[in-house]
Amino acid sequence: MAAHQHESRFPAMPRAMLVMHLLRGEVDAPWTVVQPPTFLTLTNEPVVYTHAAGITALGLIVRPGAAACLLGPAGGAVTNHAMAWSDVAGARESERLAEELGRLDNEGVCLRALTSSFERTMQGVAADRWHQAEQLCETVGRLGAQAGATLGIGRRQLERRCRELLGISPKRFERLERFHRALTAVVMQDAPSLAEESLNAGYCDQSHLALDARELGGASVLQMKSQATPESAWWALSTPRAMQAARDHLPP
Repeated sequence: MAAHQHESRFPAMPRAMLVMHLLRGEVDAPWTVVQPPTFLTLTNEPVVYTHAAGITALGLIVRPGAAACLLGPAGGAVTNHAMAWSDVAGARESERLAEELGRLDNEGVCLRALTSSFERTMQGVAADRWHQAEQLCETVGRLGAQAGATLGIGRRQLERRCRELLGISPKRFERLERFHRALTAVVMQDAPSLAEESLNAGYCDQSHLALDARELGGASVLQMKSQATPESAWWALSTPRAMQAARDHLPP
């Protein structure tokens, strides 16, 4: 983030994030961890984060099923919340990560340390619980309130499981997933057709996407696309294209 940036904007996301902020005064100076890693839960509304300028933000996108498993039966339903990583992974793991970060000198190594901490914490999650959570999220993300038939459970049981696991209804989670698909597709293209991408994502028409953009994004789709650059407050939306460009340059 450039020195003049003081906020980051995110649309509602059917994902969690594990993030950390780094700072250094000079190009060759060691990195300083601005604050301990933070776990940001699933959000069902637009979010604006204010921060000190001139920072480097690193993070992992965490699938909703994995996030719910990490937070446990009671905490999985937490939404729109920022938690200290120590509250999720435990004090011992948080201290181990802090010790590792204290001797690292570049952002790539810092990101690998963050990834390792996440992987170690996930090792404490039972495989069957993770599989069931992932299956529920994937099916509800496609079918919403109609997912019960595919999962072999009734409508009321589906509603209860989603609220216990994700903190929102099946219909709301499906809506978040649909908007996320549409917005990502639009951002990835130079000259997207909003009407076509609306239908591809599962909307009845473009006007329904426009309504979701206002409620779940806080701006129009075209406004978010135009500001999906590393230099804007919507910098996070530029990540899919950056990742695709990186993959295109990898050897076969």
